[in-house]
Parts: sequence; structure tokens; C-alpha cells
Amino acid sequence: NAPMLDGIAEFLLHTPSLNPASIGEFLSEPKILPLQCCKVFMSKLRFHGKSITQALGELLSVLQLPKEGQRIERILEFFARAYYDSNAGHQGIRDTLLFPYKNVDSCFVVIVATVMLNTDLHNPRVSSKMTLKSFSSQLRGCNDNGNFPDGFGEGIFESISRKQLSNVKGIGAAGVESQGHSSHSAAPEGRMDLLFFSRDERKELMFGIERQRIMTE
Repeated sequence: NAPMLDGIAEFLLHTPSLNPASIGEFLSEPKILPLQCCKVFMSKLRFHGKSITQALGELLSVLQLPKEGQRIERILEFFARAYYDSNAGHQGIRDTLLFPYKNVDSCFVVIVATVMLNTDLHNPRVSSKMTLKSFSSQLRGCNDNGNFPDGFGEGIFESISRKQLSNVKGIGAAGVESQGHSSHSAAPEGRMDLLFFSRDERKELMFGIERQRIMTE
């Protein structure tokens, strides 16, 4: 199966006529073949030596995140593993602000937080924007029960503030009622939900919002 999976991944990665949304939908399909392809696909992207925002930019240059919460979760889990494996243990990665993650789970939390922050800051229907202080405080204790280094959250916040991630359709954004006031809905069920609502409900307070769901634009 390896040659077949490699061929499919190469086709998805190097066929310009493919719709990025279709690639995201296929790779997040809850079936064996698409998920195997997703793992191989992620391994072909160049994440080594890149910050989390740079790596997300690399990912989103070739696919669009799906709209369904569990599908997004699958894509981001595979991405987190590929990004972590590309950088963990490499002697050349010495910058703790670039790669401070103690395990792949802490990496996953930051990835979700970053995508949520992107929508919060750049979606015009979100009236109450997240601040640097709230974003940094919400990452506290999320690095395998420890903290990320000083300035880590600030670096992500400034990067996302300056440049919006492409191909993100509203993950983590608070829903906005017709009157313009923000409202919140349920988060996707699954691992993301467990991350946000476990351990003294710490994750329930993350990102300044309650359980949320993807909204279509």
C-alpha cells in the first residue's frame, strides 16, 4: 500500500487544478484510506525549523480546513504529529520560542488556539476581539501542565495579527447574532472537546469563548 499512498499524496500535493477544499474533505474522511493518505500527505510538507504559524501557513497553502468540527480535528491531529516529529529531538532546533513543546498534545493545543485566534481577530462578525493578555493567559499551564516560555504567546499573537491565515473558514469563532452581538455554541465533540473541557475546566476558559462550533460564512 505504501507506493499507492505515496502516489495519492503526491497527486493531491502537486496537482494545481485540485480544489483545496476538496483536498481537506478527502483527507479528513473517516475511512482507512483517506486517513492513511493524510499521514503520508503531512509527512511530505516541510515543517522542519518553522514556527507554528509558518507551518500552518505551509499546510493551508495546499488545503482548506473542512467545516465540520470532527474533520478539522482529524486534520489538525495529523498536522500536529507531523510538525512535532519534524522538529522534536533535532539538534538544530534550539530556539525555545520556536519549538517549546514538551509533547505532541501541547503542540496540538497551541495549533487549535492559533487557528481560533486567527478567526477571532480577522472575522468581521466577531465584535469582541481577543487581546494579547487573554490569549497568553489562556495558554498558561498547557505545555504538559507547565508553561510556555515568556514571549511565546506574544509571538503567535503578533504573527496572526499581522497576517491572516488563509483557507480557514471560521473554526473557533464565536457565532454572531443578527443584532451584531456575539454568541456561543457547542464545540466539536472528540479530542478537541476533551482538551478544552478537562482538568478543572481550564480548557473551557481557553480562547475567551465557551464551547464553539464551526460556522459557515
